[in-house]
This record gives sequence, structure tokens and C-alpha cells, in this order.
Amino acid sequence: MDFPKDFFWGTATAAYQIEGAANEDGRGLSVWDMFCRKGGNIWNGQSGETACDHYHRFKEDVGLMKELGVNAYRFSISWPRVLPDGTGKVNDKGLGFYDRLVDELQKAGIEPFITLFHWDFPYELYCRGGWLNPESPQWFEEYAGTVVRKLGDRARNWITLNEPQCFVIFGHKDNKAAPGDMLGINEIIRVKHNVLLSHGRAVQSRDRICPGRHSRDTRKQFSKRHTGGKRFHVQELKKRLLVQQLVDGPGLQGRLSRRLSRTVWENASIKMAERPGSHQPAS
Repeated sequence: MDFPKDFFWGTATAAYQIEGAANEDGRGLSVWDMFCRKGGNIWNGQSGETACDHYHRFKEDVGLMKELGVNAYRFSISWPRVLPDGTGKVNDKGLGFYDRLVDELQKAGIEPFITLFHWDFPYELYCRGGWLNPESPQWFEEYAGTVVRKLGDRARNWITLNEPQCFVIFGHKDNKAAPGDMLGINEIIRVKHNVLLSHGRAVQSRDRICPGRHSRDTRKQFSKRHTGGKRFHVQELKKRLLVQQLVDGPGLQGRLSRRLSRTVWENASIKMAERPGSHQPAS
């Protein structure tokens, strides 16, 4: 089988899983830092405090990638490493790490694919309501713009949010991932709505700062809908399907269906200015 000449063979990571240096150079706390501190959440009490120590060993890691022969590397930016409080003052040391990483990748002939959010939401913003807060799309837009302005002259490929349906459900409904919440369906719809607005605002911000760049999608995990052998009540299945469709519609078609828009409107009491299906994010 022949592959196109421009086909990418790559590797992928997430910031909290590999960087370590959780308490160094001004990095703020993320919800994963707090989730790992709660007993019983993580096997053996492990955390990403040290992880693979990529923060200190990134040159060695890039060398290993080059040795493997890959020509692409998808990595995520740690939001609280760049903005310790989630908004406001930029941590130059934290942002500088990614600046050096991109330079090192380019020297090795490896194309950077940058994920802006891979689940490590700033803890300071979580204390202000997290993704439930209607200001969260503006928070994410500010963060995205900060990163794109620094790296956009070299990075062509951008991914906004990694698997939003996973971090929303596992982290906000099922207590299986950070932040470990167990919200009801109305609140989950609000979270989904704000996450989708955040994606849109980040794309617009990137296009303003670096027009013509690639890859403006969320990194979505597509899978068959099945029960995995479990027995669910009909209402539970309907809720799971609804949450899945909140990503499928905007992600694949750019809009929600009329029926689903009515369902969202009836269940979540979203402000008219932020109603799903509007062409522009709420200002």
C-alpha cells in the first residue's frame, strides 16, 4: 500500500501526562492536580507531578522522535502553565517552554500539531464555575490568542479541544476524570454549550491572528454507540444520545438540528444571545 508524500507519521501526547514540573516556573494548578490529590481517584495515588519529565527533557524526547523517523508531533499546551490564573498575566517562562519546543521540532524536521486543551482546566477558573460559567468561552479565547500569537508564526496545525464529549461526560457527569463532578443533564448541556462556543471563539481568534492556518476542528473521538453489555434505563440512553448529538451536530454539520435546539432551549434555560445555532459567539 502506498501513502501520499504529504502523509504524516507521528506521535501524540498530553501536557499533564508527560510534562511534569507541576510546581515549577510559575505554573498554576489544574483540575487534574486537584483530582489526583483526592484519595481513591487514581491508582496508587499517582499523579502527573513528575510524569515523564518532558519539561526538562524535551530535547532528548525530540531526538527520540527523530530517531523513530516520525514527521509530526501532536502535543497539548498546559493552559495553567501559560496563564496560571486562567486569564490575565502571562507566565513568560511557561509560554517560553513551548516556544523552545516548537523550535526544536522544526530543527528535527518534525511538524508540530498543537492541541490547545487536553483536559487540564485551570483550577482558579474552576473555582469560578469552570465550564458552567458563561464567561468560559471568553476565557478560552483569551488563552488561545495568547498561544497563537507566540507560536503561530511557525505552527500551521491547530486543534482546539481534545475529545470534548469525553472530558464533559467523564469529568462532569461520571466522576471518572477531573474535575470529578456529577452534574445533572441540564448542567451538562450548559457545559457542552460553553465548550462549543469556546471552540468557535478560539478558531476565530486564530484566524484573525494567523489567517490561512490549518486544522480548526476539535479532536473528536468517533465510536459506535453501544451499551458495552450494560443495561441502561431508556431515559439514561436518551440523555447519553442527547449529549453525544450536542457534539456531532456542530462538529460535523456546523449546527444543531431544530429539534435538538428546542430540546437544549427547553432544558438548559440558555440566554437568547447564546442560543445554539447562532452564527456568532455571544459577545
